[in-house]
Amino acid sequence: MWHGVRLQSKELLQLSFPLISSSCSAILSSAYTLNFRTLLFSVLPPSFSQAFKELCTSLLSPASESHSLPKSWNECVNSVAWKNFEILGLIDRYESVIASAGYEFIERHVLEVCTGRWDSPMLEELRTWMSDRMVPWMLSVYARTAQTRMSYFKQISLFDIN
Repeated sequence: MWHGVRLQSKELLQLSFPLISSSCSAILSSAYTLNFRTLLFSVLPPSFSQAFKELCTSLLSPASESHSLPKSWNECVNSVAWKNFEILGLIDRYESVIASAGYEFIERHVLEVCTGRWDSPMLEELRTWMSDRMVPWMLSVYARTAQTRMSYFKQISLFDIN
């Protein structure tokens, strides 16, 4: 009798486990993610926003532009970093901080390059800089899953890229 009960329990588990795992895995994963992110965001200090903004800026700006260190911008490192930020929910939660880092970087560049230069056109130089510098960064943040980033960029056609 005991052996029969054991078999029935085992058969019941074998029959019910696939149903549980397939029907509840998305719910369990979502609940776990929500709980994890809630706990994570609840322990972050108020200074985290500024630190995260500086990290975003450093991912945008190679060290050679801001310091005397060798150029260290690496698309693979950026891609992994942004993927991890998304997994942790930082991109959704701190989207305005990320955008602010990008806007400030653009503004700083425009002021450095264009201030006092009234004798020559600047738009083409700024467009090239945006294509070479900002677009790869924006795509690594907002369009990492695009199959080919430049083809995605051509689709949205903000700039003329040949």
